[in-house]
Amino acid sequence: MELESDQTLNLPYYEDLEKIFNFMKTQNSVELLFKFPYSLCDHTSRLVSEISGLDVLTGTYQRSKNEPILAHTLNYDKKRNLYIDLTRGQFGFKFDKIFIEPVIDSNFTPYSQVTSKYKIDETTKMIKPKLDELINAYKTLI
Repeated sequence: MELESDQTLNLPYYEDLEKIFNFMKTQNSVELLFKFPYSLCDHTSRLVSEISGLDVLTGTYQRSKNEPILAHTLNYDKKRNLYIDLTRGQFGFKFDKIFIEPVIDSNFTPYSQVTSKYKIDETTKMIKPKLDELINAYKTLI
């Protein structure tokens, strides 16, 4: 169950989420290799974390019991126990939407928690240069 729109507007970071969501839709897909939201959950979640301070969670998402389990990254508001997902559209949901839902109602299962000071591993070594460019590009617009 998602939050109603009047509830989401009361979140202190919601305006930032809208700005980031709209920014990501304008990014050059050649530089990022993919078109938002497809396969950009890691970049998007880390940008959200950098701007809003929300935690980054990695895990799996399963749209329904009959569908495959897929790797996914999203943001977590631990104060309100909410998942914030700007890239859920890649799983066939309405594209032009920010998903905010209580943890208890979600089909997302976290397997690790990473804060904005994420660990450097082989994956982040590969994505970090593009992520830094993305963060800098966003910051120059705001």
